[in-house]
Amino acid sequence: MTMTPPIEPGTADQKIPSLTVPEPLGAMSGRPTTVAILSMILRTSAADHSTWRLPVVAFGVIATIVLDVTGGAVMMWHLPGDNSGFYKLTSTIAVILLGICGGR
Repeated sequence: MTMTPPIEPGTADQKIPSLTVPEPLGAMSGRPTTVAILSMILRTSAADHSTWRLPVVAFGVIATIVLDVTGGAVMMWHLPGDNSGFYKLTSTIAVILLGICGGR
């Protein structure tokens, strides 16, 4: 195995790559414009309702679970009585599990 000696900074052996900046693309014939692309993306179709239903329902379910767990934990931290330590412990475990399982 042969090793090449390292190139010292500032020597003539260094090759600096040249950078070229391309010209901006203009509106050419045969190339769709932004308006044409947006009209294709934003058009309504029969599949729109079914494609948006799953993400909206999933977001609603997850948001409900997060709000229920955190709201319950806050409520349990403010409960007076003999069992308040147990309630604080279980609510803390619930929030930790929510953070661990929600981070996956």
